[in-house]
Amino acid sequence: MEIEVCNLETERLLLRKLNMSDLEDYIEFRSNADLHKFLSTKPKDNVKDYKKSLKSIVKSYISKAPRLIWAIIFKDKNKLVGTISIENYLCAHKLCELGWSVNVNYQGKGIASEAGHALINHLFGNCDINRIYASIWQGNEASKKLALKLGFMHEGTDRQARFKNGKFLDVLNFGLLKTEWETLNKNKKM
Repeated sequence: MEIEVCNLETERLLLRKLNMSDLEDYIEFRSNADLHKFLSTKPKDNVKDYKKSLKSIVKSYISKAPRLIWAIIFKDKNKLVGTISIENYLCAHKLCELGWSVNVNYQGKGIASEAGHALINHLFGNCDINRIYASIWQGNEASKKLALKLGFMHEGTDRQARFKNGKFLDVLNFGLLKTEWETLNKNKKM
């Protein structure tokens, strides 16, 4: 089954495709060096490079790239405040990887949790996914806390699997099964 980026809405957020009108917010969000601390990326050098990066994402929606990126829009301000994505989708195995990043100025407000909950509901409810996993770099306590809050279980660690700023970092592996998600949400409704 093909997975596509569709609009998803929560109380405070709209998840949708990025577009070129998001450029100003995209630059604000992606240019903060603190955002890249636990990512393999780094801030771009200039506006032209951010525009090229955003244009590449927008084009990927047409080409059905293996990485699907949803813009996280804070509805009250109609502002791009982050992204949430799936990648490494293996249709035959019904699994994918979930990743997220939120503008440093909007972290700690439950945005990634709300967006994660919405996307996980969509993936398990509409996309024939059985397992979602997240790979979190050593030291990224906020993402580790978020994964656990969303119901993911720590499944193991890839030792010294990433190299950043002259150091090898472990990667913590988290997984969530559809049956676990259903049980978790059933218990919340009781």
